[in-house]
Amino acid sequence: MKHRTTGLVAMTAVVAALAGSVAGGQQDPASTSAILADAAEFFGRDWDPPRTGYEPKLTPWGHPDLQGTYVHPPVNRRSRSVDGPGGVPTGDGSLPTGDGPEHWYENAVSADGTAWEWDRPVYPVFREPLVYKPWAQQKREYIKAHENQQRRILDPIVRCLRRGVPRTNDIVSYVSVQFMQTPDKVVMFYEWNHDYRIIRLDGDPHVGADLKLWMGDARGFWDGDTLVVDNRNFNDKSWIGGTGSGNFHSDDYRVIERYTPLDEHQIYYEAVVVDPNVLEKPWRKGNVFTRVWQYDRYEQLEFACHEGNKAVDNILDGAANLALPPGERR
Repeated sequence: MKHRTTGLVAMTAVVAALAGSVAGGQQDPASTSAILADAAEFFGRDWDPPRTGYEPKLTPWGHPDLQGTYVHPPVNRRSRSVDGPGGVPTGDGSLPTGDGPEHWYENAVSADGTAWEWDRPVYPVFREPLVYKPWAQQKREYIKAHENQQRRILDPIVRCLRRGVPRTNDIVSYVSVQFMQTPDKVVMFYEWNHDYRIIRLDGDPHVGADLKLWMGDARGFWDGDTLVVDNRNFNDKSWIGGTGSGNFHSDDYRVIERYTPLDEHQIYYEAVVVDPNVLEKPWRKGNVFTRVWQYDRYEQLEFACHEGNKAVDNILDGAANLALPPGERR
């Protein structure tokens, strides 16, 4: 197994955020009630995530303890999933083989090369298709048709830019997210490109509406054992995520998230995306975080996306080559 280390720049910001924490502030009841009402409306009555009744252990200051490092369990790739409530169950493929370095798959394969035997509960995961307004769907199709042909029409993450929310929680097989908590903050440190988020629990309002951020401005509070996060103040440069490419959004964009412990090792994640400028209706998704099972031997890798990265040039050169007549291609 390869040595893992942590990106210094992002971790420095995280440590500074944690060091600056004080006793948690009081939540504004009117504000939290409004966010809960919005969440209930946007998720809708047909949204039915798992609820196990599990009572999580608490931090010394009395909040549910989410701390630890998590990935998406490999069992999700071998089990049934549903594309939206009432959708058709779809099987998943086998473990990836022969593509990428060995440390990409260490969370799916044991030291002797066999698949991990999984004994944790399997929870249903739901994700809907994005439904764009007609004009926005035309733009989306244009992006899909011309993606990889121009530098300005490339997936932002190909250019090593921020993934935004909720896409940053689409953890793939070879990267993880670490939860850290203080009385007035939850910090999420992502292995992918050293993204990080600081979710403030101090009851302060969002920053001014004219400040637009790649990862938005996150304000959270506890609703029982569920961490509810209201994200606003996004720019329009990231993609929403979901299936396919070109899933753009406007800067009038909002994401409400819920993180609920399901058992000792798993957290159910829910997100609803609201963008009245481009989407016909809110988009809903869910997935499961599971605590890494390597425990003391798992550390997050340094994610060197920029240094020596020739991906953008290779993609554009490849697209230009494919545009040539077959006989003239290199």
